[in-house]
Amino acid sequence: MQAFDKYTKVWSQVQPLMSAKLTQIRSGLAERVPNRLGDIYEGGDEESRLSLDVFADSLCIISLDFTLLDATVNGEEPGGFGISLSVTGYAALALGGYMPKAYTPEAYTDDVSEIVDRIEALDTEAFVRHVCDEALTHEGLLRELAQAG
Repeated sequence: MQAFDKYTKVWSQVQPLMSAKLTQIRSGLAERVPNRLGDIYEGGDEESRLSLDVFADSLCIISLDFTLLDATVNGEEPGGFGISLSVTGYAALALGGYMPKAYTPEAYTDDVSEIVDRIEALDTEAFVRHVCDEALTHEGLLRELAQAG
């Protein structure tokens, strides 16, 4: 099976789970930052992702990107997959995220059930708290937004 076909097959298996988790996060955020959330949308070029944006007026101030990582794209041995839910602020400011086994030899795996377990292990309530209590109040983000006007 070609690498692209394998990636597409894994994406079709994990995308519904990732979508459900991101929907839970969106619901939690909606309680704390009402009227500031966009819709969840799918995108990606070399890797597929689901994204959710947080706005202040019409300005996107934070993006959440839940990505099925491809080891080859990330400079690792071909064939493995990982997941990442990144929090990126205005001006590409890295504000944390979730990437199980990051920077270890186990970051990527061919075992789809392991990828599923990693998605299911994401604590959506804790992630919402991180976005609201840390990312949205990060002094670097607030400084960038103030400079943007």
